[in-house]
Amino acid sequence: MKFLCELVELIKDDLASEDVFKNLVLCTEDCNWDPVVFDMLVKAYLRMGRVREGLRSFRKTLRVGFVPTVIASNCLLNGLLKLNCTDRCWEVYEEMERFGIAPNLYTFNILTHVLCKDGDTGKVNKFLEKMEEEGYCNI
Repeated sequence: MKFLCELVELIKDDLASEDVFKNLVLCTEDCNWDPVVFDMLVKAYLRMGRVREGLRSFRKTLRVGFVPTVIASNCLLNGLLKLNCTDRCWEVYEEMERFGIAPNLYTFNILTHVLCKDGDTGKVNKFLEKMEEEGYCNI
């Protein structure tokens, strides 16, 4: 992770960051890598405060056929929330559902905060009811 953070720090422009992802994909063919390296890249971007690049890497990871972990997904959701990108949070959550990334309590906690930022208590209550129906909490 430290190496990826240093690499992300060295490379500032969008074209170069695309090359990092592209080169990691190319290396997967030659090396028997665990797809967790893509999670690490997403988290490295987020750790360096580059949330938009983290989102791009998350989506590219899905496009090449790897599925990010719920931990990387939650890190991304939290980064987007901090930037007040609430619409993007819901897009990521929908992608999680579509690609079979099972949400956990942290996911729902982040999304509850997203709803609270939006100020719609009706949606918060509906969301909490959905969590209860899915067995994540007892209201």
